[in-house]
Amino acid sequence: MQAAKLPIGATEPHTLHPPCGTDVCKGTIVGERICEAAHARGAKVMLLPKVPFGVETNMRAFPLAINAHQETLNHYVCDVVNAL
Repeated sequence: MQAAKLPIGATEPHTLHPPCGTDVCKGTIVGERICEAAHARGAKVMLLPKVPFGVETNMRAFPLAINAHQETLNHYVCDVVNAL
């Protein structure tokens, strides 16, 4: 059986520390570790390129908060899954 991991994280400000983009970086790091652990157990898992935008409607008033509508993100993820 094959599987894929699609990291999704918001691009939003986190004051001066941690930096903008922290969420998607964490998602990628966690995805890498998940895939490594799965490979060590014989699973066939691939890590897809990260999606740097999430649905963070509570952050819209802040500069550098880049958000997608839930429906947009749903369509994007469905398109990726269907392409696989």
